[in-house]
Amino acid sequence: MNKKIINRYIKRGYASRWKWMGLLLLPLLLFSSCVDESVTSASTTSSDSTQVRLTFNLQQQTSLTRSLSSTGTSESQVDNINVLIFDSNSKLIGSTYQTYGTSQTSSFSVTVPTRVASGCTIYAVANLPSDSLKNVATVSDFNKKFILMSSAATLGNGSNMTMFGQTSSVTISATASSNTPSITLTRLGSKVTFNITPATGITITGYQLCHVPMASYITSATDSTYFNAKGTYGNFDAVSNLSSTTTISPTFYTYENLVGRKSGATSYFSRSTSNAPTDATYLLIYAQQRDSCWHAIYRIYLGGRGTNDYANYNVYRNYNCTYNIHIDGADAADVRVTYLVPKIGDYYYSDGNWSDGTIAPISGKTVIGIIFSTTTSSTDQSHGWTHGYAMALTNAASDVAWSSSTYASTQEFTPLVSSLTDYETQLDGYTHCQTIKTKSGSNLSTYYPAIYYAMNYSTYTAPSSSSGWYLPSSGQWYQIITNLGGISTGTTPTQSTDSGSGLTYWYYSGGASTTSNGINSYLSKVVSGGNLIDWTYSSSDPTTGRWYWCSSERSGSYAWYMSFYYGGGLYLCFTTKTNTNSYNRVRSVLAF
Repeated sequence: MNKKIINRYIKRGYASRWKWMGLLLLPLLLFSSCVDESVTSASTTSSDSTQVRLTFNLQQQTSLTRSLSSTGTSESQVDNINVLIFDSNSKLIGSTYQTYGTSQTSSFSVTVPTRVASGCTIYAVANLPSDSLKNVATVSDFNKKFILMSSAATLGNGSNMTMFGQTSSVTISATASSNTPSITLTRLGSKVTFNITPATGITITGYQLCHVPMASYITSATDSTYFNAKGTYGNFDAVSNLSSTTTISPTFYTYENLVGRKSGATSYFSRSTSNAPTDATYLLIYAQQRDSCWHAIYRIYLGGRGTNDYANYNVYRNYNCTYNIHIDGADAADVRVTYLVPKIGDYYYSDGNWSDGTIAPISGKTVIGIIFSTTTSSTDQSHGWTHGYAMALTNAASDVAWSSSTYASTQEFTPLVSSLTDYETQLDGYTHCQTIKTKSGSNLSTYYPAIYYAMNYSTYTAPSSSSGWYLPSSGQWYQIITNLGGISTGTTPTQSTDSGSGLTYWYYSGGASTTSNGINSYLSKVVSGGNLIDWTYSSSDPTTGRWYWCSSERSGSYAWYMSFYYGGGLYLCFTTKTNTNSYNRVRSVLAF
């Protein structure tokens, strides 16, 4: 058997080497074929009828340890066998379907009724339902048969493995005892194991195998055009929320992907997107360096066989491939690596990574927020959150007070936000919320509802690498309306004075529409309805207005909020801490 071990080093200057071991038969799941519906039985006459006794051999697997779901059967068993015999004109002259009460795990025999003929071809398929080869009357009919998966993971989740074998140029005589050919059964797909080892200081945060064929012909492909019958590809679900500093070894099962060779790759380090065929299969590895700011996606293309077979991107059936991948550090010359620098509007994921917000989110990952700032306060940086801030996709609460009457007039923080500059630059929402949490203990939900709901937002769980959710400060809301909402930082809002308190506040006339549309242009890519900034314009109906609590204080009695006013203005305003009505909202943020 062939077993392929591929050592890949993700840092320029390391040698790459391939080692070969024996051919390993790999598992495929059972699916009915998508062409032809019945097998035509051979008709025989007393003058030329005979029998063929076929002996089947299973190539044994020596290093496969995967446990299968449900039935717990092994990967080297045969539960049933379909045999079809074709004459020299490629016409079906004999067939049988045999099931076994006890699975066959080594050599076994089957007797097939047929007729005398020469130049015959015999096909055998193990572990398919009895009706899978209906209406097969010729070799051409059989060669059209394929297996189609509903998801990329289906192949590895099955308990019975589809196997195929054939023999040609068989002479079938009238003496049944002399008709004893043998066929070796092999599996249709490949097992791929990745041993991913990070160097000291590097953390693996996730991985995903992408662009695997969703279909396979039963017969062995003879060239690069005869594979993946439907021409469709799928991705395995992304594995995220990892924080691994030691070797991880995920295993996948895939069909053959004969995309061919492409010149340009002269080493493993040059097997990049620009040098790979369009439909090549690849592994994404998400990594980050502790005590540093870099996050990276490593793209490792599969394929090839033989030492220095860099230009070959074919993934073959019947292989057990092991890729030993060493991530030794950031190397700008490694074209397989994309370094992730967060941008305004990028998606922020549950595993602490992010991706380009101008294209679709990464399949299998969970978006939990939209990045609205790529800088953080000095206090947040001291905690290790140096990349930026992200806003939650949905509201955490509505119609809640900032504080209860118990603390309605208590100043909680110093300094207060009393000027426009203060409002725009106060970024310590996390510190505010932690201060209140420490002060109130188990009474947080009673004494400070808005802060409680912001910190306990549970629709999307914040990753451990982040600050966790909290109520944004005035300056963080200002970043949201400028960076996502489109309000120009060069535009000075109009100042006004509250008649009751005599304190100043500011507003952008007509800014509510501009800002809400801008923010929603980002949110609408991943959520809809009431999860958006659900404000609409009406000069006469106050129920169309919405305002969002900030963690910053105007005075001991007032807290700031960001208001999408029913009259169309965008207000940087304040209200009493005990104010509750159906128009207020709590929207959480986090630092990362």
